[in-house]
Amino acid sequence: LVRSADTGTASLLARIEEYAGKLNKANLVLKRGFDTLQITDKLPEFENNLKLIEEFVNSMAGISNQRTLSLSNILLTQMERQLKQWQETLLRYSNQLMENNVLFNTIGSDSILKILPSDSKLRMQYISQIELLSNKWVEADTVNKANLYRIAYLQNRVSMDFLRVSGLLDIIKSRMHNYSQKILEPEFEYLFS
Repeated sequence: LVRSADTGTASLLARIEEYAGKLNKANLVLKRGFDTLQITDKLPEFENNLKLIEEFVNSMAGISNQRTLSLSNILLTQMERQLKQWQETLLRYSNQLMENNVLFNTIGSDSILKILPSDSKLRMQYISQIELLSNKWVEADTVNKANLYRIAYLQNRVSMDFLRVSGLLDIIKSRMHNYSQKILEPEFEYLFS
């Protein structure tokens, strides 16, 4: 579209500058990155330990006495705490990336950026600024999508592990309750019963 009056050209250029500034900030955050190294490094070992605990809980040894049940409960509670911390970190990162996504969608769908000034000199300046903005937008959007995928993948793994830990904690607590009930039961029948 060619704008018949160039009175709005200043506002168009201001809009481009505003978007460019927001894209610069988003690109800085994206270039700084999201520190998931601790999670990605520790998650495989964590999952191996979780598998061992699952096998133990599902074995006969996993219901043997109050001491092993208490130890299992302590380990699983610590694991649950770690998973909650990782979930909070990943949620914070995901929220930042989703905010970027909203910004990128807003810029990509802004129809005012498709209006061209009628003056040929202004039009050339406008087109060159739109090209710069478009390049920044494509770069930021691509990196943002890659980060969204990576964070979502980690969120899914951590969430699945959290469900496993929660399930095991429920089993352990139930066994602890049953074990304490058995302790209170008399070993032999009362003499007069």
